[in-house]
Amino acid sequence: MVKVYKQLCREKFSKYGFKNYSNNHYRIINDVFQSFYLHKSVDRMSCTVEFAVIPISVGYSIDKSFCQATHLKMFEGNYEWFKYEKDSKESIDVCIHEMYRYMKLYLMPFFFAGENCEQAYKAVCQFEKQNCKEGIIYASSEKMWMTLKSKKYDMALLHLQALKEATLE
Repeated sequence: MVKVYKQLCREKFSKYGFKNYSNNHYRIINDVFQSFYLHKSVDRMSCTVEFAVIPISVGYSIDKSFCQATHLKMFEGNYEWFKYEKDSKESIDVCIHEMYRYMKLYLMPFFFAGENCEQAYKAVCQFEKQNCKEGIIYASSEKMWMTLKSKKYDMALLHLQALKEATLE
């Protein structure tokens, strides 16, 4: 499964500057790091693609293996993983092509909409507002750094206060 997935991603996404490291694909564009990662379940019967957009100015080290646990199907408000039969090439191919469909339909436009900190902040907030049960997550150092880089200091303070409250809970 991994070999077919990686080959498909190389063919389809390297033209946008994504590089491959293990199961992770990543790029740095302007002042943001974007990545997506194939995550297989322990039972090898399901998988998902996790993704991240974070500012490169964030207060911790980022390496090419970094990715967050935001799932591809969350673009439709769905927290399920993609299912497949581990011993069926046909089932694996169908799963990979379904993940690719989601990546083409949702993930790449999301990445293209967030190619700098200011745009990324808007894209991430819109995504969370539309697709996360809790709405926009304010206790986020990544979004705080995006607002600082974009010189939106009132929003940065809002995130800092939410981080402080989350730390004190």
